[in-house]
Amino acid sequence: MGLAAETRAVVVVEDVRTHPSWASFRTAALASNVRSAWAAPIIGTDGVLGTISAYVDGVGRPRAEQLELVQLYAGHAAAAIERERLLAEATRRDRILEALRSVLETLAGPEQVHGGLGVTLLALCRGL
Repeated sequence: MGLAAETRAVVVVEDVRTHPSWASFRTAALASNVRSAWAAPIIGTDGVLGTISAYVDGVGRPRAEQLELVQLYAGHAAAAIERERLLAEATRRDRILEALRSVLETLAGPEQVHGGLGVTLLALCRGL
């Protein structure tokens, strides 16, 4: 997973028993019946957002169509994550704008400045 995130490319380890990056985890992997692994990065506009990983009980590479499919899923995952971030940012900005609108309406309303100021500050506090 770390190599896929660092290189921003699909990484396939065909045999964890011989691959150097698995030296620290080899005993645990073999005890868990992991013989090969692969990972694909989920890349967004701000960089790597995560990885999609697989651990297999046999030695070898996944088929080309399997790797193509996981790259497609990684693209969909990146789009969903980015969309959620944009929605959260738009929602946050909308709350601020609504608070400011409420403040402006209160200040422009018929109440006196002294009374309206308390209501305005309350609306501002709720919005922010």
